[in-house]
Amino acid sequence: MDLGLFKGEIKHRIHTGDATPVKHRLRRTPLKFEGEEQKHLQDMLDKGVIQPSISDWAACPVLVRKKDGSIRYCLDYRGLNSATTKDLFPIAKIETCLDTLRGSQYMSKIVNKDGISIDRKNIDTGTEKWPVPKSKKELESFLGFANYHREHVSHYAALAAPLHVLTGGKEFKWESEHQDAFNTIKKALTTPPVLGYPDPNFPFILDTDASENTIGERIESNSKRASVLR
Repeated sequence: MDLGLFKGEIKHRIHTGDATPVKHRLRRTPLKFEGEEQKHLQDMLDKGVIQPSISDWAACPVLVRKKDGSIRYCLDYRGLNSATTKDLFPIAKIETCLDTLRGSQYMSKIVNKDGISIDRKNIDTGTEKWPVPKSKKELESFLGFANYHREHVSHYAALAAPLHVLTGGKEFKWESEHQDAFNTIKKALTTPPVLGYPDPNFPFILDTDASENTIGERIESNSKRASVLR
């Protein structure tokens, strides 16, 4: 188990108010995890990550097998979470964070070897190699992915209109117009540039348009003609 370089001490307090302490009874560890669990606990104990405790609060461990064959040691803190005083703190929206990236050269993410890792091949080729949907369920899966990124695709509503027709009560019959829309959306999602970051130092121009099927708008900036139609 790898640890960071920080060697100091941090005191952390969880506010539970007058709640009755939650102490779960220890669950039986599956035999396939028994030896590994003891080894993992001893490793954390030796490195000072954990220490013996007689607290009134106790949570049961949950062991998960990772893809590399090792275990991820988790704790079921649902009891503690239900008794914890909630902090009323607004969480920034991802759109707000992205709007501040104008002028930045790097955008990074810190990942730990025991946490979630990014599969580069899914990022580089996953969208391009997305298979042609064979059913409404598969089509809805693709549209769910594409809709999440719709702000990055000009004329998205018009492009996706033929595909949305197939998700309704109509018979699922894949034809050339659906294949064309499918290919066009995939290309739009993987072809740069799709959007530029807003620069508040320059004025913005709002263009709007409407038709029988869609309503669209486009924001342009004099600094860079970055636009999007929704």
